[in-house]
Amino acid sequence: ARSLAPVVDPVQERLTEEVRNMALGAELGQSFARQKSDAQLLDVVRQNARILFDLEDTIILLMNGNDQALVGVSVGEQRQRLAEFSIALSGGGGIAESALKRRLAFLERDRGLISLPEEQLLRIFNAECLVCVPIASSSKCLGMLVGGVAAWRVADLKRREKFLQSFGARAA
Repeated sequence: ARSLAPVVDPVQERLTEEVRNMALGAELGQSFARQKSDAQLLDVVRQNARILFDLEDTIILLMNGNDQALVGVSVGEQRQRLAEFSIALSGGGGIAESALKRRLAFLERDRGLISLPEEQLLRIFNAECLVCVPIASSSKCLGMLVGGVAAWRVADLKRREKFLQSFGARAA
């Protein structure tokens, strides 16, 4: 007797993933709400990004007081040298555009123009691509979670784009 591989229904698979993402999203919202300080919240955001999206190397950039720049903050075991790393929103580039539009972005060295700060992050993370997740409500961007990943991981992360965007909204 031959065993046949189970037939995978792509619609059912997608529905299962959506339900899982909704449940995870609700749990994330509760987890984020339980944090007592901004520092704890940002640390939990980084930890969850590592667990859910396998983003090992990340930086959290928060809007400065006058919304002119994104500035790195020291969080948990995050590299100290990334604290105070700054990206001017007027300077252009994918991270600034992602923050201004409150939209997810994938920045690859080989595809399009990379700004100097983005090139620096690619080098620091020793990565081929930056995943830029806005920490934003529907009306305002509070900051960005930026992670370095290998190029082969981009397709999977793009497939999970909605959940990444929801993750950033819940963190806000």
